[in-house]
Amino acid sequence: MTSRVLLATVLASTLVRLAFSRIFFGFHGDEVELLEEAFRALGWLEATPWGLRNLLVPRLLVAPALWSASRLGIADTAHLLWIATWPFVILASLNLLLVHRLAERWADRRAADLAVVLYACHWIPLSFGATAYPRTLAVTCVLLATLALDGRDRDVSRGLGAGALIALAFAARYSEAIYLAPLACLAFAATRPRSGSPSAAARRWPSWRAIPASPLPCWPEAPGGSSATPATRSPAPSSIPPRARWSASRAWRP
Repeated sequence: MTSRVLLATVLASTLVRLAFSRIFFGFHGDEVELLEEAFRALGWLEATPWGLRNLLVPRLLVAPALWSASRLGIADTAHLLWIATWPFVILASLNLLLVHRLAERWADRRAADLAVVLYACHWIPLSFGATAYPRTLAVTCVLLATLALDGRDRDVSRGLGAGALIALAFAARYSEAIYLAPLACLAFAATRPRSGSPSAAARRWPSWRAIPASPLPCWPEAPGGSSATPATRSPAPSSIPPRARWSASRAWRP
């Protein structure tokens, strides 16, 4: 059952970010270049993008939103700038769901509710989530990669998906490459057996400590074909090699 605290927090923070994006136009360098490239991609502006910038985010998120608005007859620049922030407002709300899911997995429902409220009220995700800022997409990718690596399934697809998400986060915002180190540690920790579960070696090899309770005799056939007690010795299972039977019984000889 979905937490009421989570639903109320997501709804309230989304409305606040929509209001912020409509009222305030606090442009910064990243946002200006992102909007500039989106307008240029639609043929509405003549500009030369900075060669250092990655053009994926404006073409993937902003340009389609602006194109859809223009097809609906919206031509006012102020309205277009507001609509350009909508994909990031949605991603910021998605980040709240991901934070709650991750906290609930690592702790419990109450801790997850507290975590999502604290995260939603923090000024950085609340304010930057109301602008066309690429770091919002990068945070989404990092959270999704963390959830993928923290899953109980240890298949290759999770690792490949997490790697692709980190690459996308790096493309959106170069500084997000710093998250590669903690996620690599998380992936390494995921390969180690969990507490209370048998290790990989224990699953592959039988435990010889169970041999005395098995049909193996205490005095099996020794190397060379001799027998310690030929009259009373019981035959050992044929599935175990003679050398292994002899070595195992020697370890348990009283």
